[in-house]
Amino acid sequence: TAFFQRSHIYAIKKKRKSLPLNSRDRIISMSDETSQPPTEIKVPVNLKWELAEDVPTIYANQLLVSHAGPEFYLIFGELVSINQDDPFAVPKSLSVKPRIRIAISRELMPAIANAINENLGNFISKVNAVLEHKDYDGDKS
Repeated sequence: TAFFQRSHIYAIKKKRKSLPLNSRDRIISMSDETSQPPTEIKVPVNLKWELAEDVPTIYANQLLVSHAGPEFYLIFGELVSINQDDPFAVPKSLSVKPRIRIAISRELMPAIANAINENLGNFISKVNAVLEHKDYDGDKS
């Protein structure tokens, strides 16, 4: 068993006490032993992402999230362009072309949501810092 957390996973290992030996130095079977159940130990295992040069990049400007059974589905799509003949006409509806559908286990979804929120927060902080710096520089001139 394993679960995701940032840049590494934790492998869950079940640890049993060493098996007791009887007087003839034979291992007593677990059914003969009245020990406690095994304990779980979290062992960090680093993840090394390979380069994604051969993975296609698919553009999306729309997202639909749904869930059915134990999975979440992220459907990324692209909004089809508006009527070029009359750019001021307001259409009754717009079409979104699905580009890719990803099924995600319910156990992994909270980690994905946290990673997206954390990265978005970092991005917004950097953009705000750049904008504040430009405003500050603008006040000097």
